[in-house]
Amino acid sequence: MNIAKGIKKLICILMVFSLLSSFTLISFAFSDKLNWRVGDYWKYEVTNFFTEGKRKYIEEMKVIGKENVSFYGKRYFVYKVEIRGLNETLVGFYRVNDLAEIGERHNNDSIISDPPIEKYKFLEAGKKWDQSIKWIQNMSGEISNTSFVMYFECLGKEKIKTGAGEFECYKIKSYSNLSNPSSDYGIEYFSPSIKNTILSISYENGEIVNRKELIETSYRKNHGIPSFTLPMMIFSFTFILWLIKRRG
Repeated sequence: MNIAKGIKKLICILMVFSLLSSFTLISFAFSDKLNWRVGDYWKYEVTNFFTEGKRKYIEEMKVIGKENVSFYGKRYFVYKVEIRGLNETLVGFYRVNDLAEIGERHNNDSIISDPPIEKYKFLEAGKKWDQSIKWIQNMSGEISNTSFVMYFECLGKEKIKTGAGEFECYKIKSYSNLSNPSSDYGIEYFSPSIKNTILSISYENGEIVNRKELIETSYRKNHGIPSFTLPMMIFSFTFILWLIKRRG
């Protein structure tokens, strides 16, 4: 009789623990979909390759805002990102729900993509997609358009080690109809864990012309355990201890 009672108590406790743990995991997954936050940053070492040699510099992306913007009659809800490079600082705009690239601005000059470039539309091995894109360039008040088609392919998943650590990434190849896909293309390694590219390599005529590697990021620190998940975990364990004591 006591054995049966003990088994029932154990089953009850395990059911409660399973229910509360599931809620905690669901809340964590929901929070992870928030993508970037103001203050997040990613720092890269960029290497440009030339015939006569190469040049290295540090580039930093930092989220400085989240707001509604309008470009050429279209409204977007965006992350506003400061991009500090070798000799200049740009402001980039990324759509909030999928991190599609809308464009960038430097002083009075801008380049806007219509529609935004959806580089991470399908994070699944073997998926292919394309986009017809119009670049609207405003250079000192002079506006010009360039139309082209971008092609993307998710080649699979790989573990990549950089100066910022080791990451499991989706490998994405991209090229346009204005280039030779066998020799002029880009490869990006996108990490879902930090919601950004950790390594990108650009090729021209089969040779590497640009390499960008993540060396530091605040994302893991800023997006640890969600604020509402930690109290739920504490509550779960406290409730289980109380239940054990009450039924003891």
